Amino acid sequence: MVEWLTHVDRDTAIEEKNAASELRAYLAHRLGLGLPDSVSLAEARERTWRCLLVNEFRADLRGQPPSSLPLFPVPSTD
Repeated sequence: MVEWLTHVDRDTAIEEKNAASELRAYLAHRLGLGLPDSVSLAEARERTWRCLLVNEFRADLRGQPPSSLPLFPVPSTD
């Protein structure tokens, strides 16, 4: 996941191998992030970064969470 997030040039290889659905399944399993097939890999990367950042915030949060926090999925694993 880190390689894909940090290297945009990997998208072509993923698409050529028809592995985008496997990547989406992995993101759903690890992060709880469900992405439809219609989402491009570039958009999936942006949503994944957003999900990671929100969950980093969630993990560090002390006190009452903002009301919008439940809009983001919670990872199924630590």
